[in-house]
Amino acid sequence: MKKIILLVLPFLALMLSCDNSGEPKKSVNANPDQLVEIQVAVEGMTCGGCENTVNTELLKLSGVSEAKASHVEKNVVIKVDTLLTSLIELETSIERVGYTIIND
Repeated sequence: MKKIILLVLPFLALMLSCDNSGEPKKSVNANPDQLVEIQVAVEGMTCGGCENTVNTELLKLSGVSEAKASHVEKNVVIKVDTLLTSLIELETSIERVGYTIIND
């Protein structure tokens, strides 16, 4: 009986520690008084899945409180505390997941 408990206990602890909500986590580090809205033109998104990939990647960055990508509009609107994350870091994050920044 002890062996079964020793085998099950670590698995149970792992299961309880996972966040399986499927929702991207929002940055808790953003200062609401410092948030600015930045719009970045992005090429290569073709569907809602692409939008979700970009949004999820951006929300991993410190200072990003919101990200709304649109494959129709070919852009992403980001609310970010620029004292914590720069425009270059935002663009690098988007490119890292396979999309291209459009510079006017």
